[in-house]
Amino acid sequence: MRVRSLLLGCVSVLSLAGVSAAQVQSAGNSAGAEKVETVVVTASKTGEQSVLTAPISVQVLSGEELKAKHITDVHDLITTAVPGASEEEQIGIFIRDYALRGSGAGGGIGDPMIGYYIDDTAWSVPNSQMGPALRLVDIDRVEVLRGPYGTLYGQGAMGGIMIFHTRNPNLDHMTVDADASLAGMQNAGGLNYTTEGAISIPLIEGSLALRISGGYDYQAGYASVYSGDATGTPVARHANDVKQEDLRAVLLWQPNDKFSARLQFMTFGGYQHYSTQLQSVSPAALTNWGDIKGYEYAHSHLYSATLQYDFDFATLTSASSYLRTGGEDLYALYPTVGLDQGGAKQGLPYRPGTYNAQEELRLASATGGPLHWVVGMFYQDARSNYWFKIPAFAYNTQTTINTRNWSTYGEVSYDLFGGKLVPLVGLRYFTDDRSFNTNDNPGSSTANVVTGSTKPSVATWRVNLSYHPSDDMTVYFNSGTGFRSPIMQSAVQVVALNSVGIDGQLALKPDSDISYELGIKGRLANFNMDYSANVYWLAYKNFQVGVQTPTVAAFANLGTARTEGADLQLNWYPIDGLTLGFTGNINRSVYGKVDPQVANYAGGAVIAPGKQMLNTPGYSARFDIGYETKIGDGYTLHTNASATPMAKRKDQFAEYSAAFTLFNAAVGVSVGKYDFELFGENLSDERGPYYVRTAEDPAVASPKVMEVGPNPRTIGIRASLKMD
Repeated sequence: MRVRSLLLGCVSVLSLAGVSAAQVQSAGNSAGAEKVETVVVTASKTGEQSVLTAPISVQVLSGEELKAKHITDVHDLITTAVPGASEEEQIGIFIRDYALRGSGAGGGIGDPMIGYYIDDTAWSVPNSQMGPALRLVDIDRVEVLRGPYGTLYGQGAMGGIMIFHTRNPNLDHMTVDADASLAGMQNAGGLNYTTEGAISIPLIEGSLALRISGGYDYQAGYASVYSGDATGTPVARHANDVKQEDLRAVLLWQPNDKFSARLQFMTFGGYQHYSTQLQSVSPAALTNWGDIKGYEYAHSHLYSATLQYDFDFATLTSASSYLRTGGEDLYALYPTVGLDQGGAKQGLPYRPGTYNAQEELRLASATGGPLHWVVGMFYQDARSNYWFKIPAFAYNTQTTINTRNWSTYGEVSYDLFGGKLVPLVGLRYFTDDRSFNTNDNPGSSTANVVTGSTKPSVATWRVNLSYHPSDDMTVYFNSGTGFRSPIMQSAVQVVALNSVGIDGQLALKPDSDISYELGIKGRLANFNMDYSANVYWLAYKNFQVGVQTPTVAAFANLGTARTEGADLQLNWYPIDGLTLGFTGNINRSVYGKVDPQVANYAGGAVIAPGKQMLNTPGYSARFDIGYETKIGDGYTLHTNASATPMAKRKDQFAEYSAAFTLFNAAVGVSVGKYDFELFGENLSDERGPYYVRTAEDPAVASPKVMEVGPNPRTIGIRASLKMD
C-alpha cells in the first residue's frame, strides 16, 4: 500500500505542477541541468528523437546503465527495471514468457503478446510466447514501449515492445572492451564467473569497420536432487548449474553520407543441468525426480542486414533477417505426471527446423518541415516445430506451425503552431496464411496426422495528440489497438472441448486490445530532474487461453479483461555526482465477461468477472541511488544501490507467489581505462518464489509444486577495461 500511495501521489503532483513548471523553465535553464544527458529513441521509425519529446510511454536504458545496475539478461530487465512488466511463466532457464500491462493473463500459449526486436529484426516464433534467451552483452540501449503499438510493429505488440539496440563498430579507430567477474553464491557448489569482450576495428578508415563481441557465463548449481521426498541422501548436490555463451559480429559500411549497410550475425544459447523449476526454493530442492537426469538446451542463430539510403526528402530502410534455432530441448519432471511415472520429455518450439525469415521495407520523411510520415511493408515466412512426449502415458505428439503473413502500414503527423501541437494518425493492415500439421505417435501403428489452416486479416489503428509547451515538457494522449494471430489445434482437441460443453474450434479467434493513455514527461530544469508519468486504460477481447480437459490440453477464447493503472519514472540529480531514481507501476487488472465453461477448465473459480487477472502483479517498483566522485589524481569512486519490491500474484491454480524486496549494491573505483568493482546481489537472500506452478497429481492425492525464485545471495568482484 505504501508503494501504491507513493505512485499515486507523485503522478498527481507532477500532473498539477507540469504547466507551471513549463513557465518557470521557459525563463532559462539552471547550470545544473546541463549535467542531465539527452536520451534518444528511434521507436517511432522516423529517426532519432529525444525521449522527453517522444509522445509515447517509452523507457530507455543505456548499456552503461544496464551494467551499473547489474541487469545482465532479459529476465533481470523485466523483473527489476520495467514498471508494469512481469514474468508470466518460466518453464526453464531459457524458456521464459514475459508480460506488459496484463498481457500474461492468458498464460504462456500462442504467439507472443510482446514484440521483441534485436535492432531492426523482429524476434518471434509461431505459437510460442518465449522471449529471446539473450544476455545483455554489447548493448547500446534498450527501448521499452508500453501498450499496444499494432500500427508500427504489427501482430504480437499487444502489451508493448522491447527493442535491443546492439553497438555499432567505430569507423574511425580501434576500440576494445573487456569485462570479467567472479562471485560466490549462497549454498552453491562453486564460483560463478563471467567473461565478456568486444573489439572494433576500422578496415577502411571512415567507411568500413568490423565489431566482434561475445562472452561466456557460468552459474554454479545450488539445489539438491532427491529421488523421492527431501529426506536422506540426495542423488545429486548443487545440480542446477547453467552455462551460457554468445557471439556477435557486425560489419558496418558507410561509403558516403547517403548510404549505409549493416550486416550482423549473432549466436547465443546454453545448457542447464536439471531444471530452474524447483519443488522447494528454501531449501533449494528438486524432489521426487526418481532417476530422471533433467536438462535444458537452447541455441539460436540470427543473420540480419539493414540497408539505408537518404533521398534528402526521405530515408529508405530495408531490414532483412533470418533466424534459425539449433534446438530447444527440455527434459524434466512435469506437474501432471505421477511422481512414479518418469516425468516428461518436451521438445518445445525451438526444435531444429524452426525458422523465421522476414523483410521490412519502409520510407520515412527526412525534411525539416511540419509534415512527418512513415510508410512501410512487412513480410514474414516462419515455422515452428513442437514436440511433446510423456513416456509414462505413451504420449508422443509433433506439431508444425507455418505462417506466411504480410502487412502494410503508415503513420503521419503534422506540426501545428510551430510544433506546439502535433496530431498523429496511423493504420496497419495485416493478413496471415497459417497452417498446422499434427502427428500423434509418429512411426507407430497408431500414428494419426491432422492438418488445418486459417487466413485471418486484421486492421489496427493509432491516434496521438501531443502538446509541447516548451522544449522541456510534453503532454500527450495516445490511443491504439493491437492483436495476435489465432492459436490452431487438432480435431482431437476440438472433440475434447466439445465433450465438456466448450465450442471447440480448429482456429481460435484472434485476440485484440485497445488502449487509452494520458501522459506527461519532461525536465524540471531548476530542480535538475527528469520525470515521466502516465495513466492508462486497456481492454482485451477474445483472450486465448489454455484449457485442461479430462483427456487432453486444448485452447479456447476466454472472453474480455481490462487493466487500468499508472506508471511513474523519476531521475533526480540534486548535487554533483548524486543520482536518485525511481520507476513504478500500480494497476487494477480484472476479468470482464468470460465464458464460464472455458473459465472452469482454464482455472476454475480464480477466473471470473471482477477477479484479478492471472500472472499480473498489482504493483512493481524500483528505487536507485548512485554516487560518483573524484577521490584523487585520476581516481573516481562510484557506488550504486537498489531496492526492488515485488508484489504477489495469482496463478491459474489459485496459488500466490510471495511478496518480497530484492536489494543490490555495488562500489567501485575507476582509474583511466580500468574499473574495479565489488558487488552484491539479493543481499537479504530472498528466495521468493515469484513464480508458482502447481497441478493436481492424479497418482497421489496432493498437489505437485514447481517454484522459481531469485538466485541466492551473491557477492562478487568485477574488473573492466575500456579502450576507445
